[in-house]
Amino acid sequence: MRYLAYFTFPPDYKRFCIAELKALFSIHNIPPSEIFEFPTPELYEIAKAKPYLINEQTFPTFPFVFLKPQDHKVFKEVTERAILLKSIIRLFSTGKSHEELIQNVDREEMKPFFESKDFFSFVVECHDRAYS
Repeated sequence: MRYLAYFTFPPDYKRFCIAELKALFSIHNIPPSEIFEFPTPELYEIAKAKPYLINEQTFPTFPFVFLKPQDHKVFKEVTERAILLKSIIRLFSTGKSHEELIQNVDREEMKPFFESKDFFSFVVECHDRAYS
């Protein structure tokens, strides 16, 4: 299970986005090395040793930043207090094409949603892309 932090696009104060998340998670005693999914093991080690070096330039997908799973209560409290964070989204699939996106859906993880009588919807937002 993966989560995605989605900052306001484009963030006016992009240099403060990651700092804000680090500060809000620190209220819950969660260090930066346990908040973010890092693109490389080296960056994870840097986050453990020198967390102050982690910023928006650390993440190639910024303003979209992958997060490690946390308690939903923590995510809710962080989102409610954040100013630059638009939302934290639970990801069910990722892909480079529509076909890959559908193929990568974990059907076991989605089973409770498929079998539920509750209504739900998916929102797909594309940035810097033109489809015809």
